[in-house]
Formats: sequence, structure tokens, C-alpha cells
Amino acid sequence: MHQLHRCAFLQLRRFLRTPTTTKRTLHSSTTSNSPAVAPSLCKVDVIAHRGASGRMPDHTLDTYNAAFETGADWIELDAHSTLDGELVVNHDIELAETTDIEEWAWADTYRTRTIAPCFDGETHVMEGYMVSDFTLEQLKKLRVKMRHVERSQEFNLQFQIPTVLETCNLLQSMIDDIRASQSHEWKKSEWLEARNEYVLKHGVSRGNLNCGLYIETKRPGWYRSLGLPLEENLVKTVEDSNFTGPVIVQSFEMDSLRRIEEIKGEWPTVKLMTKEDVDELMKEEGALDAYMSELCGLGINGIGPSKLSIIPDASNPPTTSVLVDTAHKYNLLVHPYTFKSDVMHLDRVYGGNASQEFGRFFELGVDGVFADFPGHGVFARELYNRAR
Repeated sequence: MHQLHRCAFLQLRRFLRTPTTTKRTLHSSTTSNSPAVAPSLCKVDVIAHRGASGRMPDHTLDTYNAAFETGADWIELDAHSTLDGELVVNHDIELAETTDIEEWAWADTYRTRTIAPCFDGETHVMEGYMVSDFTLEQLKKLRVKMRHVERSQEFNLQFQIPTVLETCNLLQSMIDDIRASQSHEWKKSEWLEARNEYVLKHGVSRGNLNCGLYIETKRPGWYRSLGLPLEENLVKTVEDSNFTGPVIVQSFEMDSLRRIEEIKGEWPTVKLMTKEDVDELMKEEGALDAYMSELCGLGINGIGPSKLSIIPDASNPPTTSVLVDTAHKYNLLVHPYTFKSDVMHLDRVYGGNASQEFGRFFELGVDGVFADFPGHGVFARELYNRAR
């Protein structure tokens, strides 16, 4: 193991030697003469949040390419509809935050103030340039920029807004390129094992043959009120593409997930939840349990809560998570958001080491993590397995 990777591994192992590690040995035999039972490998999915958005602008084909090369398990998209019914990918319904639209004189007349109901904690009142007011041809004239001023601006104004169709075809082409260079068809378990060994040896990963698309329908009720339904269009777009891999659909709106279940029942669905959503359920005894039971009964496959709903205070981490354990009771996956490896976004208890934050959540049994730096998530997972 490279010296740098060995230091990171030793740091993580020391960090995890806290009372929270006790639960890893609960299934070991208590008989002193019995051999120790090796813990099962951590197989938490790493979801590339808006692509490799920590180092490049959100949602571009190049950002997705970079995310794929980290070995991420899923690439997350935020789906929106254009005026002419094409699905594009952008952070939210307004364009000024992520593009150069304010630099284009022809766009001035499109500036509006819109009330767009949402359930993700963002504001209902949006002022600026709405995706739904522009055709795809118009949007393709724009160039994308980094939203966060504290992150690299190196790739600003180099890339276009991508369509969902373009993204589907890109991901399939990258997977096909890897398959073409392999001597045999890899099973998922074989590829994961080989990839893990590669990560530990080289500190970087290779593209994941099983990489899927994890698509959020953004403010779907509002789009439907405009006559631009996302769900039907999304299913048709993916089916018309070359993509043959797995798809998960997530949303803060239950009606959107219900529609996906009706149209494309084989796609897993995930109910996104704000911290306020979870806090409200925690106030009344039995409410969380009843809610998870309801989700299960509706055919929902998982929840996507804020990571603060699992570890509210990093300096006083819990040994178990009521939210995670209750979700698992009803066979629901738990995919918390958002993990940011920048030192300014990490709690100081982690000492600037993002692997330690990932490790805490792995300990609590989450099934996936939304990461702005997916390569860090992949590497942290392998460090965690080695530390165990």
C-alpha cells in the first residue's frame, strides 16, 4: 500500500476505535476458543451527486465522465423540462446560479418571478430565468459555471447543459468501452472485488460496469401544472436511449414516485426527506414507524434523508440510528445526502479527513451516500473495509 494511503488507513482505523465499533463484533462467538468471524465487506453505494460536482460544475457531460471514472455506483441527475418538452439536467428550475444566462442580452425578456411549490426546503418563490421558459435550442447556447465560489472555477463556461438523453447515451458508451477492452464478461461481484483491489493498490478507481442513473424529478407537481409532466417523459427518454443499466428515481413528492411506480414499476423509487421532515416524525411516538410502514406499503424502496438526521452532532455521534434502523425494519434503503469533502464543509471533529465522516455513516449501516467528491467516497469505502 502506498505510504500516503497507509497513513489514511491508520488514521481511519484509530478514528473508528470508539464505542461505535462494538456493534461490529456482536455476531462473533463469545467462546474464547472459537475462531473470530470476519466482518462482511461494506458495500455502501457511492452516488455521484450531480456528477463529480466537487471539482467541476454541476451537471455536464464532462462532469459525469469524471464521476464515472472514479468508480461511482450511481450518477445523480436533476431532471427538468424545457418549453418544448425536452428533458435537461440542471440544479434547479432557475438558471442564473449555474449558467451564464445573465450575459446574454436576448435572455433579458425571459426574466420572471415565479411561484413554484416545492418540498425540498428551497424557496417557493423563484426570481430569474426558468428552465421551462426556454427551448432546448436556446439552452444549448448557454455555458455552465461552478455554483460554489469556494471551489475551483477552472472549468467555468466550457460545457453545455446536457439533456437526459445525452447523459444516458454517454454512460452506456463509457460502459461499452470498458467491456470492449476486457477479456471476458464480468459478473457484478467479480468486478467489485477486482475494482476494490485496484483502488487499494493505486488509490484511484476504474469506471464501474454496473454504474446506474439516479434521477430526481425536480418540482414535478409544478412542471405538471405547466403541461410539462416529467414522469412520462423521463420513462420514454430513457427507453429511447441506448442505456441498458439500472435506474433509480428519487423525489421529494410522493405523487411523482407513485406515477413512476405506475408507469415503470421495475425502477426502484426513493423518497427524499428534509431534516425538518424527519424531525417532525420524531416528535410523536410511533410516527416514524408508521411513516416507514406507509412507504413500504406504497412500493417505495428507500429514503434519502439529510445526513444531519442521522448524525446531528458530529462531536457526539450516536452508536445506532433510529432512522436507519427503522427504515431497515421495513426493508427500505437509506441514502443520506450530501457528503462534501472540502475542509470548510467538514465538521472539525474529522480533522479535515473526509474518510472519517464516511466511516461514521458506514458504521451506522447506511446503504448509500450522495457525494460531491465520489472518488473520495469510493476510496473511503475501501479504507473502511481494510480498517475493519
